[in-house]
Amino acid sequence: MKLNALILTIAMVSAASAGAQEGLNVNSLFNGPYRDNVHATETVISGSGLHEYNLSVYHSLTLSGLPGEVPVFEAAVLKDAAGALDKEVAFRNGRLYYGYYTLKPGLDCDLNRYLFYLNQHAVGKDKLILIYIEGKAGRAAVKRMLKK
Repeated sequence: MKLNALILTIAMVSAASAGAQEGLNVNSLFNGPYRDNVHATETVISGSGLHEYNLSVYHSLTLSGLPGEVPVFEAAVLKDAAGALDKEVAFRNGRLYYGYYTLKPGLDCDLNRYLFYLNQHAVGKDKLILIYIEGKAGRAAVKRMLKK
């Protein structure tokens, strides 16, 4: 019985976070193609674990050892960034190195949505990070949290 409750909870958390990125190009990167890849780490947090930060969804994907995926991630991020309300970006060696975007609220909610991208391959390292965050927290508060 406890196992069934755990499986149901995991399914509900995954469904909640999957819907959060709906309508974004980065949605195709989350919740699927990298989930079972040994070179990827996916973290999904929702619910009470985020209340102290005034957030409702935290979804991250970190890849190591997959430099060929950089163009795929960069293209999805840049498409979503085109409609951003606010952005902070840096390019290195012709590639998007860093991007922090405030996205428009989703169609059916008024929560703030943020997208963070860090391509360390652009500076000779081996890591790619993509984070989607949703909640009532403001841009500055989310940025402070990401720096921790």
